[in-house]
Amino acid sequence: MSRISPTAARRSSDITARFGGEEFAVLLPDTDGDTAIAIAQKIRTSIRDLGMLHEGSEHEIVTATLGATGFTRETAVSNAA
Repeated sequence: MSRISPTAARRSSDITARFGGEEFAVLLPDTDGDTAIAIAQKIRTSIRDLGMLHEGSEHEIVTATLGATGFTRETAVSNAA
């Protein structure tokens, strides 16, 4: 991720963090859904293009599955307990 993160999360407010053993989270404040999806696609393509070998994979290289979700002040307030 350290080789990919600078190309995806470029702004000083963007944060990339390890979220688990093989999981990472990329936080993109003030980013609309279309832009978040475009960034996720860029991350996925960048991982594939590294061509890192993965013997246990049917693709023989490291691949990634990505998703995106949005969080706004309005959803935070409407979902408050």
